[in-house]
Amino acid sequence: GGQILTEALSRRGDLCRCALIESALAVPMPLTAALAGPSAAMSWPLVKKRWFAKAQFASLHMDPVYFEDYFRDSAAISRQSMTAFMKANAGYRIKDSLSRCSARTLVAAGSRELAVIRRSAGLLGRAIPGAEVEILPGFRHGELSINHPGLYIQKLLRLIGDTVPTVPAGG
Repeated sequence: GGQILTEALSRRGDLCRCALIESALAVPMPLTAALAGPSAAMSWPLVKKRWFAKAQFASLHMDPVYFEDYFRDSAAISRQSMTAFMKANAGYRIKDSLSRCSARTLVAAGSRELAVIRRSAGLLGRAIPGAEVEILPGFRHGELSINHPGLYIQKLLRLIGDTVPTVPAGG
């Protein structure tokens, strides 16, 4: 999701007034991208196995109430889509055009994420004019929006703040 938003902002810098980019990988990982095909070929059949999906799900540290949705959606992914996703994710790189982004932006990552994600947050923060970078103590990958929706909304409201136009009374 963070890469999709980053790409959209690099293609159209005036797309939105505010953006919260969470846990986005923005450092290309060529070896990981090269191994995506073989990795997907080996792991794709396992994704359909409940025991394997439970192990993967546990590594995401999500509320167990979401497991059935996760399993259903994961099992529905085609091998071709899984390979394409893995290659695109590992090969993503920040576009120079991201410097034309006019959105008030918060880039967030967890302190317990992989170092490459925290490094990516810093790179994104420097690439987007005026962006704020926040490393969330104790948080893992994607945990802000998934496990702490109230805090996520607070951060969004603070980010939106004075960018929301006021409507004159009676209008």
